[in-house]
Amino acid sequence: MSALSDTERARLRPGVDAAALERFLAAVPPSQRDEFVVQCLADPAPDELRRANLLAYWTNDPAAGRAAPLRGVVRVAYDFGDPALDALWRAVEPGAPEHA
Repeated sequence: MSALSDTERARLRPGVDAAALERFLAAVPPSQRDEFVVQCLADPAPDELRRANLLAYWTNDPAAGRAAPLRGVVRVAYDFGDPALDALWRAVEPGAPEHA
């Protein structure tokens, strides 16, 4: 399923292009969908991050009562080995900070 649910769409961070994310999701295996969607959420819950194997990139922010990105990182950089897939991922949120 590459289409975002209404709930996922409502939770996207400002600056995330929902249409670009859906194009990207259509190009990756369905088993990886959650990993990429979670990286684009404004408010990922720790259990969502854990299921997507991304908890190491986030920390709990007790003051805000939610998870917060480490060192300002909001998404993981990937080298897919495919320039077209790399371009699709970068188009999801142009200029976003990335962590390798």
